[in-house]
Formats: sequence, structure tokens, C-alpha cells
Amino acid sequence: MDNPFDTILSRLDRFEAKIDAAIKEKFDKNGVDTEEYFTVTKTAAFLDCSEPHVYELKKRIPHIIRGARLYFKKTDLVRYLESGRVGPNKSRI
Repeated sequence: MDNPFDTILSRLDRFEAKIDAAIKEKFDKNGVDTEEYFTVTKTAAFLDCSEPHVYELKKRIPHIIRGARLYFKKTDLVRYLESGRVGPNKSRI
């Protein structure tokens, strides 16, 4: 019969390897976030709206301002979109 502690250690090793792979995927070798950032034009295309509407949305979506440029993280945009999700038999008023 297998030792249950060996099984647990084996599973923990696999779990640790998956976490390490996910971290390496998100960050480069210098620890910099490799997440995709969108300009106003790309954000408007991603959200399928006008650029002036993106400037209005910046009140509700986290953003970064560098000089005169405005940037949005893709994950923040997805989070914004999913915040408006409704389930079956629910209406949005």
C-alpha cells in the first residue's frame, strides 16, 4: 500500500510546478508584468465603442496615464465587461 504522505508530497510538487509556470507566464525574467496594455484606440476596438466613450469609461475602469497617453490593462477591461454579466432569467434594469 502506498504511503499517503508520499501521495500528498507528489501532488504538492505538481501543484508547485503549475504555480511556477503560471508566474513565469505572467512575469518576465526581471519580474515585470507582461500583461497587455491597450491605448484608447485599441480599447475602443476591444470594447466595440467610440474613443470618446472610452474617455467617459475611464471614470469606471482602472487606467494608467503616462504623459498625455491613457492606457488600460486587458484584464481590467475584461473584468469591466464581466461585471455587466447577467444570468438566465435575470434582467438588467
